[in-house]
Amino acid sequence: MIYLDNSATTRQYDEVTELMYKMAKENYGNPSSLHALGFDAGNILYDARGEIESMLAPGGQVIFTSGGTESDNMALVSTARKMKRRGKRILTTRIEHPAILETCRRLADDGYDVEYLSVDSSGCVSPEDVADALTEDTILVSIMTVNNETGAIQPVLPASKAVREFNNHVLRNDSYGL
Repeated sequence: MIYLDNSATTRQYDEVTELMYKMAKENYGNPSSLHALGFDAGNILYDARGEIESMLAPGGQVIFTSGGTESDNMALVSTARKMKRRGKRILTTRIEHPAILETCRRLADDGYDVEYLSVDSSGCVSPEDVADALTEDTILVSIMTVNNETGAIQPVLPASKAVREFNNHVLRNDSYGL
């Protein structure tokens, strides 16, 4: 899984702003509507989805959401439900975004075993701690690539490698989809 988000404090490219303005002014139809304006908007959306999928998810699917919280909830809850026959253990860190932490708390209330890994003085989780926390019941590991508050860059590649070596069926919610 690859999750892309633009930090709320990052200025978008002028070309993006111009295209958004053009779409809002000229192609504002509901892409699900059965009229010409809707068809036009739907075709533009369909083409954009195809371009993104061909670049980022060849053979896969891109899902557009309203924002990060919806994406986090959908990713964690749908994965947990899909994988529950294999186990009910989820690993994450103590410094995740509240959307992840709250969703994990809700999953714990639903009977999932959620372990919150600590971080070191630089705000990073240890790949060794991730590896040590894995069990046969682990179905999902979710680690934020870059912390939105501290800017700490997590070692997702070594952590993902440790997970993959332990059990390739564990889903890893990392920005590299490894």
